[in-house]
Amino acid sequence: MTFFMTNNSGQLLRRQTQNVFNEWTYAQPITVPCAVVALVDMVAKTAVRTDLSATRGTAEEETVMAKILFQPSINIREDDQFLIAGIKMRVDKIQPRYDILGRHDHDEATLEHLT
Repeated sequence: MTFFMTNNSGQLLRRQTQNVFNEWTYAQPITVPCAVVALVDMVAKTAVRTDLSATRGTAEEETVMAKILFQPSINIREDDQFLIAGIKMRVDKIQPRYDILGRHDHDEATLEHLT
């Protein structure tokens, strides 16, 4: 018995193999249920060189950090891609979460925005 309820769904693209350019290929997207804990859209300032004299400036870059819960049966893995609310993200870290009896209840995924 799971202690969390899914409140949303998104498209999961599972990582497969690498192509000749050493880039990951992904399977066709499948719709999976999930529970969105946090979906924070923010703008981060990044340092850039602005001209030939090497003076520093800043640029704004849109970043998204998300924490999303998945059922263990989905078997989400690091480097999979997930699309929700029009935002495409990469799974950065997976942490299994257990219920009070010690059974695997759900997986907490930390995702980052893909540019």
